[in-house]
Amino acid sequence: MFTPLPFHTVSFVHVQSSIEPIMYITLSFCIALILRLFLSVTCFDISNILADMNRCKMFKFVNYIGKGCGVRFRSSWANFRKSCHDYDKYRRPVGSDLIAGLSQFYTGKQLKDLHILDVGCGTGLYGKALLDLGLGKMSLIDASKDMLSVASNKLATYIEQGCVLSLDHYQTPPLPYQNGSFDVVLLNMVIHHLDSVNGRTFPNAIRLLKEAEMCLKKKGIVAITTIPPSNAMNYWTSKQCYEFTHRTIQYFPSLDEYETMFIKSGLKSVQKLTFLGPGLICYENIIDSNGYLDQSWVNSACVFELATDEEMIAIHEKVHGLVQSGMWQQWTQENDTTEALGGVTLLVCHKD
Repeated sequence: MFTPLPFHTVSFVHVQSSIEPIMYITLSFCIALILRLFLSVTCFDISNILADMNRCKMFKFVNYIGKGCGVRFRSSWANFRKSCHDYDKYRRPVGSDLIAGLSQFYTGKQLKDLHILDVGCGTGLYGKALLDLGLGKMSLIDASKDMLSVASNKLATYIEQGCVLSLDHYQTPPLPYQNGSFDVVLLNMVIHHLDSVNGRTFPNAIRLLKEAEMCLKKKGIVAITTIPPSNAMNYWTSKQCYEFTHRTIQYFPSLDEYETMFIKSGLKSVQKLTFLGPGLICYENIIDSNGYLDQSWVNSACVFELATDEEMIAIHEKVHGLVQSGMWQQWTQENDTTEALGGVTLLVCHKD
């Protein structure tokens, strides 16, 4: 039985007094200001909440907890509302089989007995891949209702079977779970969305990693996929516009910076593995009928959100010129070294 989360109600009481008009106006202004601040903090959109609750009523619950203050887990640059419907067209859950194997190795449990939390689950790409491999239980959380809508449809069969325990809309940290709840916490291509580039101290990422560490059961692990700045230069896209590339890699921590974050979070790194090939994003059929980059591929990649309009025009024109000259395939083969040097890196940690 699905039970909606309760909403707090503010009651207004008429008070009779002999307050002078000017004092009454001042008091009314203060009350109005307080209510405005309250509404800006709660940030509830009731119509969207009820619609999403109805869509997800088939399983446990959907948490809608709005927080307009403090540190929030929401991308500092990506527009997932725009990309959610194109997100899976060119993406694949690279390393999901290895994540499944390492999870069993470090926890000492079979996959069917594991409970995994997917933080920043997006469209449920990794969640479905792991459930298809035989994962026993999964909980998913994301700050984008649009991405969660796609995930709920994708995982409908596993939701009905009871394998998906929750699909939560939540801005984090903190994580809304009890300590010691999960065998594995996944952070797939999440960390680079959390912080601005100023200072490269990554405070939001550190706080989230601390929360993940507390959520782990004994022998539990945190699994992170990322693209270190050194690997980013292996992609052909990095050669299209160097200003755009330089701006983009500022959001991605280096492996040394990850080590510092792990120490501050009470985690110990036990595995670092880089996958050969482009990784999450595939390159097949990315040119449209006019010889430009297909817009759905651009949306799927997300990272182009960091490009200026002028940079995007330049990138499209460069690609178009290569296609028109018949040099596109040769140029990408010469300028993309992910097959030899790798792209996506998997980091595995456990409690220190």
